[in-house]
Amino acid sequence: MLVIDHRTLTVIAYVGNHGGGDPHRDGAAVDVIQRPRSNGSLLKPFLYALMLQEGLLVPSTLVPDVPTNFAGYAPENFDRQHRGAVAASTALARSLNVPAVHMLREYGVERFHDQLQSLGKTSLFRPADDYGLALILGGSESTLWELAGMYANLAAVARDGERHRYRMPTLLVDTSSTAAAAYGPIDQGAAWLTLQALTDVVRPEQERAWQQFQSTQTVAWKTGTSFGLRDGWAIGSNGRYTVGVWTGNAIGEGVPALTGTTAAAPVMFEVFSLLGPTRWLEPPLGALKTVRVCQADGYLAAGDCPSRPEWAPRRSHFERVSPYYRQVHVDARGARVHAGCEAPAAMHGRAVFVLPPTMEYFWRLQRPDYQSLPSWREDCLASLADYTDDKPLDLIYPQEGARVLLPVDLDGYLGRFLLRAVHRDPAATVHWHLGGSYLGATRHFHVQEVSLEPGWHRLVLVDDLGRQQTRWFQVLAR
Repeated sequence: MLVIDHRTLTVIAYVGNHGGGDPHRDGAAVDVIQRPRSNGSLLKPFLYALMLQEGLLVPSTLVPDVPTNFAGYAPENFDRQHRGAVAASTALARSLNVPAVHMLREYGVERFHDQLQSLGKTSLFRPADDYGLALILGGSESTLWELAGMYANLAAVARDGERHRYRMPTLLVDTSSTAAAAYGPIDQGAAWLTLQALTDVVRPEQERAWQQFQSTQTVAWKTGTSFGLRDGWAIGSNGRYTVGVWTGNAIGEGVPALTGTTAAAPVMFEVFSLLGPTRWLEPPLGALKTVRVCQADGYLAAGDCPSRPEWAPRRSHFERVSPYYRQVHVDARGARVHAGCEAPAAMHGRAVFVLPPTMEYFWRLQRPDYQSLPSWREDCLASLADYTDDKPLDLIYPQEGARVLLPVDLDGYLGRFLLRAVHRDPAATVHWHLGGSYLGATRHFHVQEVSLEPGWHRLVLVDDLGRQQTRWFQVLAR
């Protein structure tokens, strides 16, 4: 456990290990604060802050949360669920893995790798390509010392802005020089917005109703859990202190049910209660600006989308216009039409929030009030291909270029493989073609189970109006 006063970046409490009363217990003499361990999800806030800073998103910008495969790397959320899309701030507060990987892919692994070093992370001993997209999900090691120092600096810059320069903490008894380093890559506005997102993290059970008590303090905090349940982390900041807690054992064995939320977070909040409440950081209005974004997707308002103001860092240049609001034409009854089946004078324009088919499928499961595109009028279907480039059909699995590893069953044959698609029209019929073979047709639930040999395969889907989706993927045998 580490406690840092982020006003002075001075460490005021340091507990490197705990032997449970037995000094001879395995690993009890190891100072885990200074030992690199898998950092789980603790780097997510810094990616979020950097993307805010560089104008790649604002807090409400939607990020995909769908089944994903990047050249064989298929991240999963801790709860194994998908939501279609989530606001970036919500993805951070809920520590969702799939949106985080999409964000890192957009930002760039090498770019993030370099920025982490400028933020004080010294334990990156491999090139960026070796870490890959797993860098954001615990694919690297960190010490509690450097992680708590990075979080303390984030709180300090959110409070002090340009008056603060990034440096690592010092011990209270340390008399060595603490010369200021260079300014960090995250400005005050981005740092404060990141901390605000972290105040919405759901607290452990005993802290669940914290917002109902006026005396309970605001804490911006994040947990991390390593693969194999070997490490549970929690790091948070109030208006004065940053507290970091690591739980696990120094010999590296996994512990059933060990997570940052269940093991480390309760200890962290107990330490905060002992430190006493402090006033939360005031909004740095001089470091923030407002932009108008579409209510549903958090991109810049375009056309007639319902909009609202959103905070962004003043020095950022968020210029991304909404990709999900579309102008569609409908007739007097609300059916969708085009110029081949309706006179332009009788058509009415309407701004509609429309997600791609796969995102829409999972989004609708979470939001039953979602309104999809209006249905086409019957007499418009025959000439549809000449007037629209709609793509209502998509494959959920496999993704393009996916490498699928099939186990060998006990009888020596390869296991079967599940293909899954989605169509925006619930009544549509989808025809499945794999290589030169016709697999059959599906309606309502578009799933096919097939036996496949190792190698590359070409899957073609065609709906009843001739619209197609093609996907190449590779089957590997264990």
